[in-house]
Amino acid sequence: MALNPTSLVIDYARASDRAALARLAWALHQTNDVALSPAEARGTLAPLVVAGHRLRVGRIGTMPVAYALWRERHETLYVRHFVVSPQHRRLGLGTRFLALLLDHWPAHKDVWLHCQTAPARAFWAAKGFRRTQGAMRLTRPFEAAP
Repeated sequence: MALNPTSLVIDYARASDRAALARLAWALHQTNDVALSPAEARGTLAPLVVAGHRLRVGRIGTMPVAYALWRERHETLYVRHFVVSPQHRRLGLGTRFLALLLDHWPAHKDVWLHCQTAPARAFWAAKGFRRTQGAMRLTRPFEAAP
């Protein structure tokens, strides 16, 4: 059965999401060639949320399949993590999750992020982000990429 990207919804993280979020964080670090155990990955999110970052989860049904972690400062929104589970990549879920987040994020803020891999840079460039000062930047308001 094909997965429909429109079934993805944005939600707050729940205590019951801890294990799934740790697996997603671990997948992020593995993609970026960072040697990190699943237990260490689990420990990477909590301090960031406490330090003023915001966390939202992309769900299909009750299952977290993506998450984003960001911080707002002045007129800028800095994305620290944007992760789609490896088994759910290349299905349109990242595009759908980003669209939901852009609707959720303040429209007057520019969005900045750092990409570690060529596929990540290609994804963000396809969404209208441009390389600026070693990072990817989306200046808003903007025309969404097709």
